[in-house]
Amino acid sequence: MPEYAIYCLIEFAIISIYFNNSIDTFKKNNLGYIIGAFGVCLGVINIIFIQGMYILTSYFLVFEGIFIIGMGLFSFFRLLLRNDQLNLNKYPDFWFTTILMVFWSITFITWALYNYFMERYDAYEHVVSFSIRAIGGLFYLSISCVFLFYPKMQKRYE
Repeated sequence: MPEYAIYCLIEFAIISIYFNNSIDTFKKNNLGYIIGAFGVCLGVINIIFIQGMYILTSYFLVFEGIFIIGMGLFSFFRLLLRNDQLNLNKYPDFWFTTILMVFWSITFITWALYNYFMERYDAYEHVVSFSIRAIGGLFYLSISCVFLFYPKMQKRYE
């Protein structure tokens, strides 16, 4: 659990930096860095004072999910607002944002309801655990596909 708690902080910081570089208004005002620093500070407070290092930091995961989904929706908004003739399926930032949105929407629901599932339906713990691992695997496979098809996207888009 301590490794996972620290990993969540690093992950949130990296995703915030990604959105800072992919959203034009974030880049201009460094909002991604500010959101990342704010989130890491809240995560550290959660680890030290609220849930501890050896407990699943589900409060921070819910916070992380809300902010990543929010930044993803704002990214879609800015992408569509900036370009009228944008061919979205050839745009890697669209795919990264879409993948992050799907992953974090499912993760948000799973972690927000994790304790409820474990108390009411403890016989299905293996199903919940498998779904968390499966969505993680699909996430990494999807990111890999974007990197594999990135040269093709660039050639067709230019």
